[in-house]
Amino acid sequence: IWITFSKPNKETYKEYIELKKFIEIYNFKNIKDFFRVIFILLFSKYQLVHIHYLGWHSLLSLFIRPNKKIILTPWGSDLLKTKFFLKKIWLRYLFKRSFYTICDSERLKNVAISIGADKNKISILMFGIDTNSYKKSREIFTSKKILIGSNRKLESIYDIDTFLMAAKNIINSKNNIDFCIAGDGSLRKKYENFVVENQLTSRIKFLGLLNKEEMLNFYDSIDIYISPALSDGGLSSSIAEAMSFERVIIITKN
Repeated sequence: IWITFSKPNKETYKEYIELKKFIEIYNFKNIKDFFRVIFILLFSKYQLVHIHYLGWHSLLSLFIRPNKKIILTPWGSDLLKTKFFLKKIWLRYLFKRSFYTICDSERLKNVAISIGADKNKISILMFGIDTNSYKKSREIFTSKKILIGSNRKLESIYDIDTFLMAAKNIINSKNNIDFCIAGDGSLRKKYENFVVENQLTSRIKFLGLLNKEEMLNFYDSIDIYISPALSDGGLSSSIAEAMSFERVIIITKN
């Protein structure tokens, strides 16, 4: 059973339908699914709950019966950017309640332990990449123009502002470098307005949300991959995917 908090969009709908052939998927924002999820957690015969990203949706664990095991996988900002005192108290409770914790970096592991995770029940497990799918069909720097891209979500924590300011400075001095941004987010309109206001629309393209095939083409088309994120728990999957394509990687030390 997979409990999600987001609906599939037109780019991911095909994968969503394929996935539903193998597992039950419930959307917590759907009123019927909401009550189904509560019922499942309270009464169904399950043994294990795996919580990815320790946001406020982890409050659902209050409905998990005490004899059931919980595995936690924090992603990064859910621990590293915790500012609220009540959130810290909740995370401490959650770590004490859990059976095991999985992190993708030593840094995130140490932060989890400092909050309350059991140092004897925590491991580092990196997210894997299908290198048979994520592989190049073209070499970098083989075109007349260099293409620089990013696909981090268009939210403040991923600092696309810096990406755009750097792109503007480069475009003003170089004619052979273009930029593209894949993905979506609440700040997309702001970023698009910046590009229009600075007359950069011919050099900076917004690609929107991409399905898997389109994302593979995105990685293959770029020469340099940029991740200006302000917080990553470890090696993000998008960076690892770009590495699998043997692209030049420039990322923040966060």
